[in-house]
Amino acid sequence: MRYIHAFRALATLPLLLWAGSAAVSAAPINIDQVIAELQPQTDLPIWLPDEVPEMDEVYISFDSLSDYYLISFDYTPDCRGVTFCNYGHFEANRNGEFITVEELSPIVRQGMPQDEIVPIRFENGMSGQFVNTCGAFCTARAQWQLSGILYSAAIKNGTQEATLELANVILRGEERVPGTAQ
Repeated sequence: MRYIHAFRALATLPLLLWAGSAAVSAAPINIDQVIAELQPQTDLPIWLPDEVPEMDEVYISFDSLSDYYLISFDYTPDCRGVTFCNYGHFEANRNGEFITVEELSPIVRQGMPQDEIVPIRFENGMSGQFVNTCGAFCTARAQWQLSGILYSAAIKNGTQEATLELANVILRGEERVPGTAQ
């Protein structure tokens, strides 16, 4: 199984909402609240964006193991990462591997972009890859590795530009805390 989702967070974390003008900017994340819930469940370094670009409000839910976590950026408080109410996610996986060309679908679906992998460079100069895969919907992801851990920022039906922006927001920050799973 590619992803293991053995544990669910105790509760969806409602976060600070950004009530701005008609133009969507970025929704801030209550980092201290997320770390308090996630830190006891993982041994991985916890990276979080300060905000989620292109959202005007965000709710957080997550899955975690000692060597894995997935933080979902949701539109509704009880979404828990379900496709119809989810914007995207950020994932860390000690045993993760980059998506390869062999894993892409060779089938071109009417009205959907073809699956692709493109090398990218982040603002900090680090290299990674942009991957767009499509099925019932498309998932755009930016992937990179640090210290043997695969990180992935993903947006449902996202663009390369928006996904790279989300990844750069995460990378502009710093490792929040090392995980402390028991």
